Amino acid sequence: MISLLTLVRHPSWGTITDFPGFITFAKIDAFTLENCSTDIKRNHIIVAGLIFIILVTFFSYVKYHRYTQGLSMVISSDAAGYHQYLTALFIKKDIMNQPYGFPLESGGLFNKYTYGVALLELPFFLVAHAVALVFNLPATGKFTPYVFGVNVAGAFYTFTGLLLLFKLFRRKYGNRVAWISTGTLFLGTNLLFYAYLEPGASHVYAFFLVSCVVYLVPSFYRNPGWKTAMLMALAIGILCLIRIPHIIVLLYLILYHANSLAKARDNIRFLWGQIRYLWVIPVFVVLLYSPQILYWYSLTDKFVINPYQYSYVEEGFFNLFHPKIGLVLFGSTGGWLVLTPLMLFALAGIIFQIKTKTGSPWPVLAITIIVTYLYGSWWHPSIAGSYGHRGFVDIYALLALPFAYVVNLAITSGNKKMYTVFAGILTLLVYINMRMSFMYNYWWWDVEWGWSSYFKTLLRVFFIDIGGG
Repeated sequence: MISLLTLVRHPSWGTITDFPGFITFAKIDAFTLENCSTDIKRNHIIVAGLIFIILVTFFSYVKYHRYTQGLSMVISSDAAGYHQYLTALFIKKDIMNQPYGFPLESGGLFNKYTYGVALLELPFFLVAHAVALVFNLPATGKFTPYVFGVNVAGAFYTFTGLLLLFKLFRRKYGNRVAWISTGTLFLGTNLLFYAYLEPGASHVYAFFLVSCVVYLVPSFYRNPGWKTAMLMALAIGILCLIRIPHIIVLLYLILYHANSLAKARDNIRFLWGQIRYLWVIPVFVVLLYSPQILYWYSLTDKFVINPYQYSYVEEGFFNLFHPKIGLVLFGSTGGWLVLTPLMLFALAGIIFQIKTKTGSPWPVLAITIIVTYLYGSWWHPSIAGSYGHRGFVDIYALLALPFAYVVNLAITSGNKKMYTVFAGILTLLVYINMRMSFMYNYWWWDVEWGWSSYFKTLLRVFFIDIGGG
């Protein structure tokens, strides 16, 4: 993100100079960063966003042309389940027989996915549909205009989520920390992979919505009012629609800056005093979920169901009493910290913040533990075809908070050696992630994939090929 935004820097920002260690980023002079204007002009944001979207879409195009299915893979698997709500509603005019669904004995095809992602894709779908009609292209929902619509949607929401975090970090720590934190969060984690390779999956959309919540909560505590409450309610409502366990993001609202039981009680009293605004959160959740419930009822005659029971594979939380935590975090097939080791700095940041009683480490820790437990309890803990365990991408906006804290510690420590080592490690992890994500193939999830295959692939990141694997 640093490299993209600096392409459109304000003339007053000065020249670009060396930034030790960050060979993957544009080299930025620290002094000019700290002394540039505190306001990012709207036209700069627009240009930066366009460049970001174009580059992400371009790399998606390049990557998918390595597969025989080509760009059609963008709208496949989970992405097809979300996207087909739009094609069913606007093209086929038949919401009850979505093709990527489970056949029911009573007739019809049941789509186990909810429409939350489709709701966020809607503006991009409508533009793509208009393009298809104007240029007499196949208006089926799966050809090039629609694929690029999904690509652009994923890139847009990723960029907007990063922008909100950047603004939050700039306000708290200054420009330099903001650039480094958001830049490495994007380039050094599997957020990059899901932005450019699987933009139709739910994860970048959830990342954007959690970013909205993280950005809005401090505003609500400073100045509670209808606007902030409504925006929070909308973000939380769509989050719950995408995946109901996302309701745990409310812990961040409740425990914001609560570093003691007394402060937690103060927060609860404060929020109760603002109930005249906060009642809109459950209302939005119910309103947004109502069409989904009506869809389920129309096919099953049941208002409350487990949609995942309508699948060719039995799915559910079958490991609640023996969760596979090790597999989720350190498994060779999609282990979160194996393929996204940068997040170790975020976890360290949580510990540092707890010790220093700064920030909001407790809700971030609680949410991270709950997410880890839930995925460890899921029938398939590593999640099929996952790069670096995709489930955690949803909460990266929360984990970015302790990560930015660590970045700030390194920069303000006054220890040049420590800072240089830290910068070097970040650069290495960014490089590995970028290379690994572009090398990724879905057979990595295969049962034959193991630690031997992983280490051989890791060596190929550095252009060392020992064969096999």
